[in-house]
Amino acid sequence: MSSTRMMIALKGNLLIAANLLLLLPGILSAQSRPSGTDDYLKLPDYVEVVKQFYGTYSIESLPPRSDIRIEKKRTGWHIAQRNAIETEMETVQSYLFWSLEKKKYLKLKFKKLKKKERAAALAAQFPLPYNKRYFRICPYYGYPGWDRDVIADFKNAENLPDSLVLALGRAYSSYASNLIHSNSGFADKSVQYKLKDGKNCLNDEQLQSYRFYTQRSIEQFEKLAAMDSLYECLVGPIKYKLANEYLTAFLFLRVYQNEEEAYKQLKKGIYDKGLLENAKNYLNSCAEDAILFTNGDNDTFPLLYLQAFLGIRQDVLVVNLSLLNTHRYINSLRDSIPGAHPLELSFDREDYANHVREYLHFYGADTTGTMDLGEVLDFVQSESMDAKIKAADGSYRNYLPTRSLSLKVDTEMVLGNGTVTDGLQNEIVDEIEWDLRGDYILRNKMIVLDIIHKNAWKRPIYFALTVGTDGHMGLEHYLQLEGLAFRLVPLKKKRSDGRTEGVHSSILYVNLLHKFEWSGMENNSTMERIAANYKNTFARLADQLIEEGRRDSAILVLDHCVAVMPDELIAYNYFNLPIAELYYRLDQSGKANLIVRRLTNRYTKQLQEAFAMGGGRLDSEARKSMKYDMAVLTRLLSAVKKYKQESLTKELQKAQDVFMPKYQVWLDKIASEGVPLD
Repeated sequence: MSSTRMMIALKGNLLIAANLLLLLPGILSAQSRPSGTDDYLKLPDYVEVVKQFYGTYSIESLPPRSDIRIEKKRTGWHIAQRNAIETEMETVQSYLFWSLEKKKYLKLKFKKLKKKERAAALAAQFPLPYNKRYFRICPYYGYPGWDRDVIADFKNAENLPDSLVLALGRAYSSYASNLIHSNSGFADKSVQYKLKDGKNCLNDEQLQSYRFYTQRSIEQFEKLAAMDSLYECLVGPIKYKLANEYLTAFLFLRVYQNEEEAYKQLKKGIYDKGLLENAKNYLNSCAEDAILFTNGDNDTFPLLYLQAFLGIRQDVLVVNLSLLNTHRYINSLRDSIPGAHPLELSFDREDYANHVREYLHFYGADTTGTMDLGEVLDFVQSESMDAKIKAADGSYRNYLPTRSLSLKVDTEMVLGNGTVTDGLQNEIVDEIEWDLRGDYILRNKMIVLDIIHKNAWKRPIYFALTVGTDGHMGLEHYLQLEGLAFRLVPLKKKRSDGRTEGVHSSILYVNLLHKFEWSGMENNSTMERIAANYKNTFARLADQLIEEGRRDSAILVLDHCVAVMPDELIAYNYFNLPIAELYYRLDQSGKANLIVRRLTNRYTKQLQEAFAMGGGRLDSEARKSMKYDMAVLTRLLSAVKKYKQESLTKELQKAQDVFMPKYQVWLDKIASEGVPLD
C-alpha cells in the first residue's frame, strides 16, 4: 500500500488507524516502556493479592449489579469497581492496591472485614485455576487493553523466557480476537471494529489487520514450540495451543467473513495423528446428520479441521456450547456450512441479537408445574408485557415461568429413523420430562432448548463426553452412551450402579472395538486426559455387558482397552482401577492383579518421594498429587480385600499403615495454614 493510500485509510477509519500504530514496525503506544521490562517480576503473586484484598475488605456495600475485578498493570495491582451500565459492565473506579513504585499495599476506601468474617470471605473468592495461570504468565492482565500493553512492551524484546513468549503469543491472539468481538470481557472499545451484522463484515484493511495479529500469535507459539516442544499450556503441550490458534482464526472468519477466507487459515499437518484420531472417533460416535454439542478447544477445533480440510464426516454439525452465547455464531450455524444441514430454530435472529435475551431468570418457577417445552419457548419469545418482569435497571425482560419441562415423543418416528433400536421399543416413554437448575440460564442454554425443541427425534442430538453435567441441563436420564458422546433418546432407565445415563452396548461395542482408531495414542498430558475418557467408556461398556450376561464380550472389551492403551504408552492411573475391578468380577484375577501391582508400585513410589521431601510441599499441585495418590492407594486396598487377593492385600495394607499416619500429619499441617487458596 502506498503512503498516500495509507493516509486515506487512516483518515477514513480511526479504528484501523489505532491498530496500524501497533502494526507499523518500531512504533510503541504512547504509554509504552522499554521493551522487555522486568518490573512485573517484582509484583506479588495473584493469589497473595486475592488473599490480601478479600481477607481485608468487604464488598457487601457495593451497589446492586456491581462487581470487583483484579487487574495486573504496569503500575502494580489494581482493584477495579465495575457497575452495570445498560447492558455492559463498565469500570467506574480503578484503585491502585499494590504499588510498584512504593513496593507495598495501599489503603483502600472499602469497608474493612471483622476478623471472624475473613475465612468465609476468602473461601467465597477462591481463584479459578485458569485465572491464576493467566495472571502468573502474563506480565499484565485482567483489564481492557492488557494485550496491547504486553505487545508494546515486549514485541521487540530479545531472549524472552518461555513464559513470556507464551504471554506475547496470548496477547497477539487476544488483540486479534478483541478487534472483532468482546467475548473475553477485555476488549478495548477504542480500537474495536464496529461491524455490520451478517457475513463479509470485515473490509480489506480490517481483514488484513486481523490476519496480521493472528499470524504474530502463531509465530510466537511456533517459537515456543521450538524452544520446548513439551511446554504445558491449558490445552496441553504447546503444539496443541499452536494448532488451535489456526482453527480459532478459521472459525472467526467462518462466522464473520466467509468460508473461502476461513479456509485460508488451514494447512496440512496442523494436528498430530493422536488428536486427529480422537476427533474422528468423536465424529464417528454420531449417527448421520447429527448435531454434536461440544465444550472446549480439543473437542471442537480438531473436529472442525477434519471436516473443513479433510472432508471427513461433514454431515455432523459441531455446536460449541460456550460459543452459543454469541449471536453471530448461532447465525453461522443457521447458514450454510459445507456438508451439513443448517441448524433449525424457532427463534428469529433478532430474538437473540446482541444483548437481547442474554440470560433468562426463573420467576414463579417453583410454584408452576411441568410445561411443554414449545409453550415455554413461545412464552420466552413473546414481546407481551405479560411475559416480562421488571429488572433492577428498570428495563423489562423475558423470564422462564417454570423449571419443569416436557417434550412429547413421536414413537413411530423414533423407531423409523433409528433413534430407538430394535428391542427397546417397549421402553419408549410418551414424553420426556426434566428440570432445569440454578437461578437463571444464559443464552446458550436457551438456544440448546430450542435446538432440542425443533430437532429432537427427527435429527440425532449428541452431547460430547467432555460436556459436564451442567451442560446436560437435567437431561441425564435420557442420555445414552454410544461412543465419545451421549445420544438424546426417549428412554429412561434406572441403573443399578447409580449412574443416570444409559449405555447402548451393541453400538458402543462396534465403535470401541471396530470403528475407533488408536494408533496415534502417545504419552503427553492431553492424551492422558483423553485416555481417561476412553478408559471410563471401556469400563462402562464392560459393566453393561456383564449386566446383560455377555461375560465373554466384556472380557474382550477389557482386553482391547489394555491393548490399545498399555501402561508403557499411557501410564496406568486411577482410571485403570475400574478395569481391574471388572476383571476381578469376570474371574480374570491374573489380568486384574497385573494392573493392581503396577498401580501399587507407581503410587507407593510417588508417596515415598513426596514424604521424603519433609512431608510434602504445600503448593497446590503437591496437595492435589498427594490426595490423589492416597485415594488410589486406598481404593486399591479396598478392591483387593473385596476380591480376596491375600498377597496384594498384605502388601497394600502395609503401605497404608506406613503412609496414612504421615498423610494425617500432612493434612493437619494444611489445616494450620488456613484457607488453601493457592
